[in-house]
Amino acid sequence: MNATCYVAPPLLGWKESPIETLHPIEFYYELVSTGKIKIDKNKKIKGPITIQDPCNLIRLRGRAEMLRYLVRATCEGPIIEMHNNREHNYCCNGGGGGNAIGPPWKANRCDGARIKAEQIIATGCHNVCAPCHNCYTSINDIIKFYNLEGHAMFMDEMITNTMEVPEEFKP
Repeated sequence: MNATCYVAPPLLGWKESPIETLHPIEFYYELVSTGKIKIDKNKKIKGPITIQDPCNLIRLRGRAEMLRYLVRATCEGPIIEMHNNREHNYCCNGGGGGNAIGPPWKANRCDGARIKAEQIIATGCHNVCAPCHNCYTSINDIIKFYNLEGHAMFMDEMITNTMEVPEEFKP
């Protein structure tokens, strides 16, 4: 998303992108908030959930409330915020290509994410909404590295697991 929206246009000689780009959270927000995708109340995700606020989505695009709207729409349990959160949340250590580097650096990246592990532990949540690919990978790595219970969930997963499927699309 960052590369498409902010890095590529100047490299291609454009002041800004000639096409509109949306982060998936912006797109899902539009679909769910307008009723184009309906959430089945019986399929909502159970238990408390916390949110990893992705740097580019929250700090750069200011979409914290869109993200929380979608989490509230798809989850039955309470949202337990990390401290700090929104634009003040700590980075997951996965951005900027950090996830792409493998051993031996992966262990160093996870070790450096101790504060993120402590944030997750402090919420008591086993479900972490991580709507960015880098965050998703990094949070799952942190969970494994620190032997925490739980897993990260993409917003795509949360939407598809809780949405109503129209009869004409059912097998």
